[in-house]
Amino acid sequence: MVGELVWRHVPWPGAGDEWSRPFCEAIARSLARSVGSEGLGRHERRTVRNLWAHEVLWMTSAEGNLPLEVLDVVVHHEDASDALIASMGIGVVETLLREHPGRYVEGLAVRARTDDVWREVLRCVSLDDDDAWAALPPELGALVLGPAPTSEPAKAPQPKMSRVSSRRRG
Repeated sequence: MVGELVWRHVPWPGAGDEWSRPFCEAIARSLARSVGSEGLGRHERRTVRNLWAHEVLWMTSAEGNLPLEVLDVVVHHEDASDALIASMGIGVVETLLREHPGRYVEGLAVRARTDDVWREVLRCVSLDDDDAWAALPPELGALVLGPAPTSEPAKAPQPKMSRVSSRRRG
């Protein structure tokens, strides 16, 4: 039932026109409505109607089939709030870097060098995988939060115990 309700609202593009500009704009508008300026939880009554846009991005990012140009439209949309920018970094872009780094690192690095909005998106990404984080070029590594250090912090030197001479009572 929920699936039918969600997918009924998708403004599906015509064949061969999967990522047309109007479809990308519809995704951006829907995401902006569902996320709002306060974040996802504040707009629950509108989220179900707009959930299709989240599903499209989540599915295609998990599959590694999401063109970065679609995210360009989303993050630069006139209604994109800080909460939407953060949710793109925390969710979709994080998935792209973790699951499909070879396909997306170069395009994201170009955007990080040239675009303030994309730098904000990337500052919201957190990679807890050492290998994925280590593979990032410097311009992304400087923005993306990496894994927590795994080594134990250095222990402070312990003071030496002095021997106390014992006195005989007599």
